[in-house]
Amino acid sequence: MEAGLRRSRRLNDYHTELVDQVLAEPDLDAVVKRMAYKIHGDVLVYAPDGAVLSASGERPAEQKTAMASAALAAHTAGKPVRLADAQLAIPIIAGDEGVATMLARPGDGEEIDHEHLRMFAQAAAVAFLVQRGITDATTGKDRDPLEDVLARRPASAAELARRARRAGMNLCEPYVVVVARPAEKSQGRLQIWASSFTLRSGGLKSIQAGAAVLVVPGTDASATAQLVRNELASFLGTEATVGAAGPVSGPGALLPGYQRASRCLDAILALGDMGKAASFDELGFLGLLLSDPPDIENFVENTIGPVLRYDGERNAHLKETLAAYFEADRSPTRAADRLYVHPNTVGRRLERVTDLLGTGWQKPEQMVDVQLALRILRIRALMKQATRRPADYNE
Repeated sequence: MEAGLRRSRRLNDYHTELVDQVLAEPDLDAVVKRMAYKIHGDVLVYAPDGAVLSASGERPAEQKTAMASAALAAHTAGKPVRLADAQLAIPIIAGDEGVATMLARPGDGEEIDHEHLRMFAQAAAVAFLVQRGITDATTGKDRDPLEDVLARRPASAAELARRARRAGMNLCEPYVVVVARPAEKSQGRLQIWASSFTLRSGGLKSIQAGAAVLVVPGTDASATAQLVRNELASFLGTEATVGAAGPVSGPGALLPGYQRASRCLDAILALGDMGKAASFDELGFLGLLLSDPPDIENFVENTIGPVLRYDGERNAHLKETLAAYFEADRSPTRAADRLYVHPNTVGRRLERVTDLLGTGWQKPEQMVDVQLALRILRIRALMKQATRRPADYNE
């Protein structure tokens, strides 16, 4: 017991000395060098975006994917984590914010006390925050292009594209915009996860009012939304609700894409579907109502586009059969009477519709969308006929 008390006093004295040093001279490099001396090894500190902040020796080449994985592991655990290559990853946390990650490689045979690691992490957090405040106030560092867009700061498309390229993303290629809101607020851990995700995907990120805004290269908004929800929920240990929009391309599509993804998220939450992930196009009729202006073409395409293309290629009368099926209260027999065909013909056509649209097209929500899309096409056809009549009459 007495030995334990002596050890506790030594740790407390060492901690006091370390904190006093940092308060007197908030130098992250000094903290890193002192830790490297203590463990007879190497120490590296890097920001959530993978940028190396300090190193005990020569600064290594940034291996952003490996560094992102190490940061994710450390901040998920909330304590030092031993990695496969004998390094230790230590989360540097200030309040609720995960500000950085420390990698430590002890010398051969060195046993590292986790209490010392915790102390150095705290000292590094203090030094980092002080230095960050000075740097932000005195340097002209490029702002994140996504931050400028969301803050409505004026910037040309060329300037946004240039800054995005510096961050590793080509806005001229297709991308998806995602807004993810966890059920419980955890700004620091959300920042760490978002930084890790965008480093791995090659995208952009911003944290806005407790939600992560992500710009991710790709063309499948639905799959990206599902991926984000699954990863974020697993990392935070709580539900995450996700709305996505796209694909879009070009710097000018960033803000409209964000607005559509935000409206998608708001719609999901308004419907009481917390923990769900969906793209704007998956909202169906609700997405049509939320569009500004209403995107009717996109709604029809997303709802029955495969049916229309199949009819165009094979003259299969699937659209006509669907319309008759709904007009006959979903009775294949009565639909067959309307079409003057055998009920088996209607059955085969409806099976083909299922092949094209999936098994969910007869579920209540999707069925409403299908009927609305058919009505839109019918009204358009009637309007075209009406505009032709005066000319026909004059002839």
